[in-house]
Amino acid sequence: MAAARRYAEDGQRCTELNLLHAIERFGVQAIMGRPMLYAKEIRSMLLAERVVNVIQAVNNSDDWPAFAREHPKDAALYTEIMKDIE
Repeated sequence: MAAARRYAEDGQRCTELNLLHAIERFGVQAIMGRPMLYAKEIRSMLLAERVVNVIQAVNNSDDWPAFAREHPKDAALYTEIMKDIE
């Protein structure tokens, strides 16, 4: 989560997002050398993508309380992400 947070904040790519973008562009076989991804790889890429999306959504929101009410799962994830910083 920390690498995805750094990407969302200052553009530093993380391994999971690098893989995700390369696979989207060239396919699993070309990038991984096998025809499919493992479940753990998929989960880590999806989590990294979700972390970035949540941080960007919160940063684009002018009203944290309203955001938290409208998107409680995203607010909980954002709170968890921010705990890692402290």
